[in-house]
Amino acid sequence: MKLSRRSFLKTTGAALMAGALPMGLVKVAFGAQNPAEDFTFGYISDAHIQHIKKKEFVRNWDMGLIRAVQEANLLTPRPDFFMFGGDLAQLGKKEELDHGLEIMSKLRGKVHYVIGEHDYYLDLGEYWQSKISPLYYSFDHKGVHFVVLNSILTYDNWTHKKWDSPMDRMLAMARLDNPEGSPFMVGEKQIQWLKKDLEKVRKNMPVIVFSHSPIQKIYKGWNFWTEDAEEVQALLKPFNKVTVIYGHVHQIQYNQIGNISFHAVMATAWP
Repeated sequence: MKLSRRSFLKTTGAALMAGALPMGLVKVAFGAQNPAEDFTFGYISDAHIQHIKKKEFVRNWDMGLIRAVQEANLLTPRPDFFMFGGDLAQLGKKEELDHGLEIMSKLRGKVHYVIGEHDYYLDLGEYWQSKISPLYYSFDHKGVHFVVLNSILTYDNWTHKKWDSPMDRMLAMARLDNPEGSPFMVGEKQIQWLKKDLEKVRKNMPVIVFSHSPIQKIYKGWNFWTEDAEEVQALLKPFNKVTVIYGHVHQIQYNQIGNISFHAVMATAWP
């Protein structure tokens, strides 16, 4: 069924605007009955900050993030908050994460973070959790339930096999085609957490999920894929309005599966 932009807003509750820019703006609309409740949030993703040596970084990559922050600071009216969609770093190094956070600190507004595989597989999220945020969490804002998932986990026998070093694991996961063939997933522990988290949410309350990988199966060869996507979708199926927003794929994508709208947002690196 084709939808006009107005009916799309009323049906799904969230629409992505300015999506081809390095910074996306998302409007959450409650339809004609409650227009005063509408709000926006900004979305930035996939900076892939890469450290070279000492204080040197790949300049054209961090410039993409700098530009996104600058454009976000020009928005009027101000978004209620911002999301960073993952892959702040390229190889998960402390220097890369710190440099990315330094750039993001110039952003005027509250920022929530999603972890990406490039942030995770060097130390399995240890530095991220100590400096940035939990690996998954939820929060409510103006009548909307937001869920942040860590969707880039994989099988333990891949993650914990005998690597020569943590960097070798990181470098293997950082390849586009992931030749080891170990797909992303949310994992049973997190799915059980999500089930309990959603039990307290009213079925008519809009739900917006942030993940790094798409919570669907697009193309396994490039890891545009989440192995247990159907299990997550099943937990979201009872809700009237669900939107999933993700990064990782560095391109605009849209899909509709039942009650769930899927949107990908552009990257600030390799757009």
